This record gives sequence, structure tokens and C-alpha cells, in this order.
Amino acid sequence: MIRRKRTRISTDSGSSFAIVIMLTAFVLATAALLIDASQEYVFQQKLGSLTKQIALTTKSITNATVPGAVQPGATRLLTDTATNLLAEFEGKSPSGAQVLSATMNDGQTLDLVLCATFDAPFKMIFVPPVQICEEARAR
Repeated sequence: MIRRKRTRISTDSGSSFAIVIMLTAFVLATAALLIDASQEYVFQQKLGSLTKQIALTTKSITNATVPGAVQPGATRLLTDTATNLLAEFEGKSPSGAQVLSATMNDGQTLDLVLCATFDAPFKMIFVPPVQICEEARAR
């Protein structure tokens, strides 16, 4: 029986190193993507909680200060109150948060829309900052 001698080709050296580098890059990119997605989810949840808190506080302030005076469509008083509350929650609120709209539809229900810009911790594939809006109703 003739045994075949195994010889290395000169171009074969270092190919496993390239595979390890590519797999490491893939794992790091996947980890960065998962971190960005989870940070966006947490950002959205915090913005939603803040929106509900400001909606309830705005509704109770406007009822306490001017009961019955807030008519449907009186957005200026509601927007100013919600904006002032947002300024008070500066430590809790996301940077760049702003009141998009605050309306009283049926005379009892306050609709508040709060928006903020989410900037991902890892800049992947040139994704621009995303504006996230949350809506809350207070009765």
C-alpha cells in the first residue's frame, strides 16, 4: 500500500486566522445590534411611562386650577402645562423630548403625544437617529 504524504500548500497558511477574524467581527456586529435594539426598547418604555405621568399630572393640574374651563380644543393651556412638567422632569426625561400635541377631545379625556429622538449607542450601517413618539390618555 502506498501512503500518500500530506503536503501543505504555501497559500494555505493563515486561512484559519481570517475565519476567526470574520467570525469575531460577525459576533461583535450581532452584539452591537442586540444592544441597540434593547436600548431602543428601554428608551421607548421610559418615554411611555413619562408620557403617562405627564398626561395624568397635566389633567389633574388643569382640573384643579381651572375646573370646567378646559374646553375641547383648548390646546395652548394643555401644551404649556405639559411642557412645563417636562422641564421639571429634566433628570428623568430623555434628551430632546418635546410635547407634540396636547388636546382635550370630549371635554374629559386629555390626549398627549410626547416625542423624543433616540440616538443608538453603536452607529451601525449609518442608521440616522430615530424619532419615537408615545401617546397617553388621561381622564
